[in-house]
Amino acid sequence: MGDTDSEVVFFVFLSELARAAGAGVRPELPHAMAALRSTVKRVRELCDGRPGIDAALLTLMATDGENLVATHGGKELYFSTYKTRCSDREHCPSLSPVCEAPSASGIVNHFIVSSEPLQGENVWLPLSPGDIVGVDRRMQISTSHVDRTALPLA
Repeated sequence: MGDTDSEVVFFVFLSELARAAGAGVRPELPHAMAALRSTVKRVRELCDGRPGIDAALLTLMATDGENLVATHGGKELYFSTYKTRCSDREHCPSLSPVCEAPSASGIVNHFIVSSEPLQGENVWLPLSPGDIVGVDRRMQISTSHVDRTALPLA
């Protein structure tokens, strides 16, 4: 019912998510990544190259509380899945090798997305324009690109 660009883009995303998951199916991370990819492509087809618009800024994030997806669409975007050295390592019950190094399996203990690297222990990885990153409820991360299909991050 909204008329702002953000509300329209969100409506397009929800429509694409319903199409990707199918009727009555709970969306999973691959559905959300496909929906985000389709949304960006659709909005770019409509907006890019119009008078006064070279390329629409479409840096987006969406979550349903179990899956989170984000894409770099013209504004810087970073993500973190591990720390240089965790200050809680002496008493953290969840400490594992993936807390302080890249995950070999794609399963992580934390996942943070930010428009800029934040101070602290987190190692921040930049996304490039068109990159998509996501995490599901099992903390499995995946990366993709607007012009490519999703691959598990290893």
